[in-house]
Amino acid sequence: MASASHPKVIIYTTPTCPDCWALKAWLKREEIAFEERDLSDPKIMAEAKSRTGVRVAPITLVGEKVFYGTFLSQKPGLTAALGLSNNTGARAMTKNVNIRQAGRTITVPEGVTILEAALADGISYPHDSRSGRCGSCKSRLVSGEVDLLDHSRFALSDEEKAQGLILACRAIPTTNAIVAWLGGDEETPSHPRRRLNCRVTAIADATHDIKHIQLVIDRADPLAADPLAFTAGQYARLTFPGAPTRDYSMASGPGERAFEFHIRRVPGGAATQRIHALLKLGDPVLLEGPFGSSYLREQHAGPILCVAGGSGLAPIKGIVEAAIARDMKQPIHVYFGARSDCDLYFVNHSEGLAQRHPNLTFTPVISDATWGARWRTGFVTDAVAKELQDFDGWKTYVAGPPPMVEAAMQICTASGLRSGDLHADVFFSPGEASARR
Repeated sequence: MASASHPKVIIYTTPTCPDCWALKAWLKREEIAFEERDLSDPKIMAEAKSRTGVRVAPITLVGEKVFYGTFLSQKPGLTAALGLSNNTGARAMTKNVNIRQAGRTITVPEGVTILEAALADGISYPHDSRSGRCGSCKSRLVSGEVDLLDHSRFALSDEEKAQGLILACRAIPTTNAIVAWLGGDEETPSHPRRRLNCRVTAIADATHDIKHIQLVIDRADPLAADPLAFTAGQYARLTFPGAPTRDYSMASGPGERAFEFHIRRVPGGAATQRIHALLKLGDPVLLEGPFGSSYLREQHAGPILCVAGGSGLAPIKGIVEAAIARDMKQPIHVYFGARSDCDLYFVNHSEGLAQRHPNLTFTPVISDATWGARWRTGFVTDAVAKELQDFDGWKTYVAGPPPMVEAAMQICTASGLRSGDLHADVFFSPGEASARR
């Protein structure tokens, strides 16, 4: 436990930063009082830069001492600055949770989820949205009891709960417990997470509110000659000049020279508004990654369904192009939903791929019927339900806004898709819990 006389602690965070979540969980566990300030606010960003010279979350101030970087890199210095020892900490009102695949038992403070505590202890627990919507952290409760916070019934159904499954991002243990995340025997990428200094090499308007942006590693970066290892469908954490850090899915595939991103302008979005208005060729961008569990399962031999909404086309593009590059021969059905004709993009590119690869079909769907002369109209998930009825043995990748993702989950699972075969990348807007993008 910290000394009662430890200096004041201020942390600068963003809602989308897993290292921020880990830092806060650790401080709570050690019973360290702290003041939190949100770097999404431009005024707070300017304050942090002025006080610390740093603008990438998390940043921790202990008195006049400044700590920044990943939580794990900050932890040793914070432990010393706060007068903690590696073997002490708050014990009251905590629960011990054994995580089977990690081979470790962690201490979970009162009110903290299993996922938060696992990340705080440096365990690479599978997760994505962290909001109870995607199911990426679905786990089996081997023993013990938990309280489950609000979550989508499609991420975790009542039947699955009755079978002893939980969502680690929503599970607060009420007793000591043992858990095991699902998919332990499935192919799992083990790419090292890196921070790279990049430069903007291309900016184009994909639509009226989506920018197509390309980055390459800055030649001055010591690791410029070492490509970033990732699996198609994963995302990166980007810090653009003067903007808070945000997560964006990679539309490019592994091994490509440039990183490709599709960034939609979000009304009131502190990052996207600045990116759309002020980003220039040559601007520096800090890239950290890879992250995410909604990636291409390259060993899967059955049919594939991909459903994208808006800029959710980015990870779907990466997944489809990687599948083609790896000569995956199974049927691949891609449905791309948008509001109107002017919200569709990369249609010619996608149709060209489908013409060259007979196993690929591409179906644009727009919800505004006034534009229906050329495209299918209605909700993209309704188009899927009308044309495909049996998903037993399929893999499904879904990327886009929460309502579309939940509708796709409902349709596919009702038609035989196993829950472990659905991989979702949920695109949140600012203000939503655990916002991404």
